[in-house]
Amino acid sequence: MQAHRFILPAAIVLAAAIVGCGETRTQSRVEMVMRANAFEVVDDQGVPRVVLRMSADGSPTIELRDKSGKARGEFKLSPDGSPSINLLDKNGEVCGEFMVAVGDKPVIYFYDKSEQPIWLTPATGDIRIPTWAAP
Repeated sequence: MQAHRFILPAAIVLAAAIVGCGETRTQSRVEMVMRANAFEVVDDQGVPRVVLRMSADGSPTIELRDKSGKARGEFKLSPDGSPSINLLDKNGEVCGEFMVAVGDKPVIYFYDKSEQPIWLTPATGDIRIPTWAAP
């Protein structure tokens, strides 16, 4: 398994060396760009812990995963370009969300087990303390 971790970087270095040998002094140097629909960063056991991917709706997403590989946090852009940070429970369901809503207003949601909002900040900018957090 350890040897497999070095195959892709070695192939990239080899390809860069081959491309570099064919350059002349009059050619401009072009930086290499890796393109893919997803990238994974894995731990020593090969479990994906960070995933950079494009969602089915075309939204770019960065997932942070626990040691078993389950997504527990996300940073993503919605199809309209609005950013959000999601906190996921152990089942991968969104239980908290911080997002920029329409009109560039920050909004925070907390959800119950059935994914229904139990508290949210109003988009008006007013500050409200949730009843469960009040002194």
